[in-house]
Amino acid sequence: VTATPTVTPITTAGPFTVPHPKGLAAGWQKLFVASNTTGNLFVFNTTTGEKVAEVPTGKEPWSVKALNGKVYVGNFAEGTISVINPVTLKKIKDIKPHDYGCPGAPANMATTGALGTDTVFVAMYGNPGRVAVIDAETDEFTECIETNGSGVFSVAVDERFGYLYVTSRDAMSLQVFDYRSMPIKPLQIIDLNGVPYSMIADKGRVYVAVAYDVPKYENAGTIIV
Repeated sequence: VTATPTVTPITTAGPFTVPHPKGLAAGWQKLFVASNTTGNLFVFNTTTGEKVAEVPTGKEPWSVKALNGKVYVGNFAEGTISVINPVTLKKIKDIKPHDYGCPGAPANMATTGALGTDTVFVAMYGNPGRVAVIDAETDEFTECIETNGSGVFSVAVDERFGYLYVTSRDAMSLQVFDYRSMPIKPLQIIDLNGVPYSMIADKGRVYVAVAYDVPKYENAGTIIV
C-alpha cells in the first residue's frame, strides 16, 4: 500500500502594497518592485512581508532584473538604468545609454551569462527602436543594436541557440539577432500582424503576446509561438 503523501501548506508573506507596480525581481530574501508613479524601487522581506526600503531610482521605473549580485532598474521616462546594491539597498550608479548614441526609454530587459560575461539587454523604446547592451560585470554600456522599427518594447534571450528576440510595437514585428556575433547581427524579421506586448523564450521557442485591438496594447489576447 502506497502511503498518501503529506501536503505541506503553502504560506504567504504578503500582500505587498506598491503604487502602480511594474517590474519584479527576487533574491537575497527580498522582493524588488518598481513603482512607476513614485520613482522608487520598493523592497520587501520575502519571509515576513515587511517593507524594508524604498530606493529612489528615476522617473517611471519599469523593468527590474537581478544579475551578478546586483539589481537593474530601467527608468522609462528618464532614459537611464539604475544599478542597485541588493544588500545595502543603495544606488551604485546610473547608466545612460543616450550618452553613447543609444537614446530611448528603457522598457523591458533580458539577461544572460552565456556570453562568458553577464549581460543585460535593454529595450529602448523610441523612434527608431534600439537595444542597449550592458556588461553586468563592469556595469558599462558596450553596444547599441539598431532594429527595424520604432517602439521596441520587449526583449528575450534563448541561450540554447544564442538568439536575442526583439519586439517592435509600431512595426508589429519580431526581430531575431545572433547575440554571439560581434557586433550583434540581425538574422530574421517576422511580421506579427498585431502589436506585440510581452514575450518569453524557452528551449528553442519564443512566445509573444499580441494585441489586435490597437491601441489597447494591454488587452493582448493572442499568444504567438
